[in-house]
Amino acid sequence: MPVEAYLRNLRSVQLRLFVETAETGKLSVAAKSCNMTTPGASRILADLEKNLGLALFERSPLGMQLTKSGAMILKDAKKIVRDIDSFSKNVSNFRNGYTGKLKIGAVTGAALSFVLPAISQIKKSRPLLDISLDVGSSDKLMKGILRAEYDFAFARLKPDDYSAGLKFTRIIGENLNFVVGVNNEFYSEPDVKLSDLVKQMWAVQGIGSPLRVTIEEVLEKENLEIPENLIQTDSVMALLHLLINTNVVAILTDEVVDLFRASGILDKLRVLNTGVVPKVVPYYLVMPDFPMDNPLVDDFLEIIKTIERFPDVST
Repeated sequence: MPVEAYLRNLRSVQLRLFVETAETGKLSVAAKSCNMTTPGASRILADLEKNLGLALFERSPLGMQLTKSGAMILKDAKKIVRDIDSFSKNVSNFRNGYTGKLKIGAVTGAALSFVLPAISQIKKSRPLLDISLDVGSSDKLMKGILRAEYDFAFARLKPDDYSAGLKFTRIIGENLNFVVGVNNEFYSEPDVKLSDLVKQMWAVQGIGSPLRVTIEEVLEKENLEIPENLIQTDSVMALLHLLINTNVVAILTDEVVDLFRASGILDKLRVLNTGVVPKVVPYYLVMPDFPMDNPLVDDFLEIIKTIERFPDVST
């Protein structure tokens, strides 16, 4: 048989035996490591040498010593054995759910309330999971899931977001809150009129986002317009910085306010009583409406359902 054909059909145990023998210098030790008898190991090495046309070892009462030919191929043999071991480990880990990739998109409220707690929980038992979380506006998330950038996303929907090929599960609706820091003149006021508040600098999401649309609709009912002095941002960290360091009025969902309250941050902020409680459209779990190739998705969503802040859902 030509050497090339023989090598293409070479069994991994033959290479492993060669490497073990080269490293230990003892055929009996190498045979035991490869779960075979010493006579069987001797026949395998002899067959390897015969088909390669090379003497790989010098045999003596002191053990097995590599020849120049054996030393020449040892490096490649070791690499192949390592690659086979790595392949075997990766397959085993993936089958058992220990490794793999999960790509998640979420609006801020969902990310803070149950996506991040679920990530913390699953990483305790599966520390090798590669999880990416993209927190952003619903517009960005919907574009991302249509481009298959996420396995699933938690996003608020506009009427034109109900695309074929996607499955939607309603999660929860929320109230919006007008929040200020100590630098705002209304910080100590028990009640504030919206007509006075629109004269302030505001921080809201971009045009067309569900939160922005909700605020614009509320203001329109009050015959008011959104302030011209405006900062558009989706970032909670940016909003927090602005609240602490400027007189901005930030529009925050209940879930973000609850997070600030739990962390003690809300002690330095104030939720204003305007007599108006805007109710933003609910967000949905959005995912492809076809069988997923990623078995981690179902596992992760089951963990999310156990998180205390995750609400009962209906499709």
